[in-house]
Amino acid sequence: STSVVDYHNKVQPLARWFIETADDVDLTDDTKGSWKVLYLFQDHNTSSDSSAHKLSLAGFITLLHVNSPFRKPKPGVIVRVCQALILPPYHRAGHGSTMLHCMHDYANATNGGSNPILEINVEDPAPGFVALRDTVDYQRYMSLMPFADCSIMDKYLITEKEYFLPKSDVMLESFAEILKITKRQCQ
Repeated sequence: STSVVDYHNKVQPLARWFIETADDVDLTDDTKGSWKVLYLFQDHNTSSDSSAHKLSLAGFITLLHVNSPFRKPKPGVIVRVCQALILPPYHRAGHGSTMLHCMHDYANATNGGSNPILEINVEDPAPGFVALRDTVDYQRYMSLMPFADCSIMDKYLITEKEYFLPKSDVMLESFAEILKITKRQCQ
């Protein structure tokens, strides 16, 4: 909607201050795909008076949805995280991981639809974001282990050399599909 575009155009300059390689995102430009933005706000409302409701921006993630009709093994949507920003007063409080979990919940909600989200990847991630993403992906992997075929990994002890060898493509494809991440991230 135009009010979201107007709001995002006002908060967009924050990305240039805090993200080293940030470019402006034009939410109205649909030449490469469609845009969605996840916002995180702090609620300052301490009373039940809804007319005095006050929110502060704590962060946002911009998501570019690209239709991939010829993707193997099945077509769908690939979501690219273009900007992820948590403002400094809100750092180290778990907000980044909460937003990434929400993003994956949103992607999982599309599974039954006609154009499901197949993968979420990140455009030019900073080292801190890579660490956050890997931590969240590992948490998600561990939460899904009862449903995944982990028998291959269970047969090795961590002290054995085979534990550290690359996993098979079939195994990586299975985990990548479940987690909606790339095979490289799974490895």
